[in-house]
Amino acid sequence: MRAFARELSERPAGCASLLIALEECLDPPTTVILRGDPATCASWRRMLERRYRPNERTLDLSREDALPETLAKPQEADGAAAAWIYKGTSCLPPIRTLDQIEAALEAGP
Repeated sequence: MRAFARELSERPAGCASLLIALEECLDPPTTVILRGDPATCASWRRMLERRYRPNERTLDLSREDALPETLAKPQEADGAAAAWIYKGTSCLPPIRTLDQIEAALEAGP
């Protein structure tokens, strides 16, 4: 960011991608990772995406088998759905109901 500081200040319209990167550095997005029962995860994703939350991403990884270590959240023994909420590099413990997910997102960082 420092290397492009002058360009950012003089011609910000020409640096849209850098401005987005700067915003995400200053205020990291919230990421919700869903794993477990595909039907439940799909339902949760639809419900979570009904509200406008521009700084939030929802990843339904319920149908993915081979994931990188950082995304490979453990599956529940009974196959039930679970969510992990990340704010930057901080992660909440697994959450197992949509109401609890919504409450955690409303609570903020």
